[in-house]
Amino acid sequence: MSKKIKNLYILSYIILVSYTIFIVINYNNLPDFIPIHGTVNSVSAYGDKAFIFAPLVMNLILLIIIYIGIIKVPNDVIIDESSDSNQNRHKIIENKQLRLVVVAIIVTIVCCLVSSDAFFL
Repeated sequence: MSKKIKNLYILSYIILVSYTIFIVINYNNLPDFIPIHGTVNSVSAYGDKAFIFAPLVMNLILLIIIYIGIIKVPNDVIIDESSDSNQNRHKIIENKQLRLVVVAIIVTIVCCLVSSDAFFL
């Protein structure tokens, strides 16, 4: 894994840890029951404020799965032997890893936004 991809992947964890710290610091300011289902204009279900950690736990699980995908990518790439295989293979692997890292960052941001509703509704 290249340093650029590694740093971008670590960015997902930095976002997740930062938001988790924010939640822990502000946890006592939350009401005992928070909206867990609905839209901006209407809430259809409430749950215990501990549910605020559910999207973060799901995010962590997804980041681990994506990391396994990033590590496994080199083994899954099949290249035609007649092509310039070394350079071509390296570029394909790096592109697939980069796509997975971008997905990891997007998933992290979305999970943080989903759990932030309790603070701003």
